[in-house]
Amino acid sequence: MKNKHILEIKYLGATVFRGFRMKITSKRFNESITINYLNKTTPINQVVGFLEGKGFIVEGKGEFGEDKDIIISSTFKSLKGDE
Repeated sequence: MKNKHILEIKYLGATVFRGFRMKITSKRFNESITINYLNKTTPINQVVGFLEGKGFIVEGKGEFGEDKDIIISSTFKSLKGDE
């Protein structure tokens, strides 16, 4: 069985000062980043597109409770590597 990089996606509601956002967390690298929701597609598909734009190979996604999803990737690198 091959290892995969699991990324947790937490959905953050809008506030008076900020719109709807998604927090992407990698426990493997002990880091997270937050991106704004752009209303162009579904939130999970926006996260997938964001990760693919950073060079991640996304192999799957799944529900993880009411306000969370997970992304399964075969790419093992930092979320903040290209900043």
